[in-house]
Amino acid sequence: MKYFVACAMVATLAVTAAFAQETQAAPTYTWEARPDGYTFARNYPQRAVDEGVQGAAVVCCTVRSDRTLNCTSPLEWPAGYGFGESSIAASREFRMSESSYAEIRSDPNHVIRRTVRWVLPPGAVDLPAEFTERARTVCNGPAVPVS
Repeated sequence: MKYFVACAMVATLAVTAAFAQETQAAPTYTWEARPDGYTFARNYPQRAVDEGVQGAAVVCCTVRSDRTLNCTSPLEWPAGYGFGESSIAASREFRMSESSYAEIRSDPNHVIRRTVRWVLPPGAVDLPAEFTERARTVCNGPAVPVS
């Protein structure tokens, strides 16, 4: 149980920080709702927990009219552990504030791209340079249709 709580706390800090500010140039969004540490702990891929694997995934999200996110994950590291699906699952609990939504709704191609890092206590792993480089451009292109 202590491990689960510690994992939740670390995941909250790591993922919230990564989702909120990936680069200096990223727009700042305000959120009416966001996932908590338990959401990330529940969604941490079980195989990765069992094997002590940390990872990351890029999510590309559009904002629905109800201000929730519609995300895909075109890139995850390491492959095969489910970090992409876990990132999508956790992102379902984000709900953008009305003011942030008002700022972006005029652009139907607006895509929010963030790297979600999945970290187990007691520390983090460095992402490979290849992943970091691909993460910068993976969401470029046509917007994902909003359902």
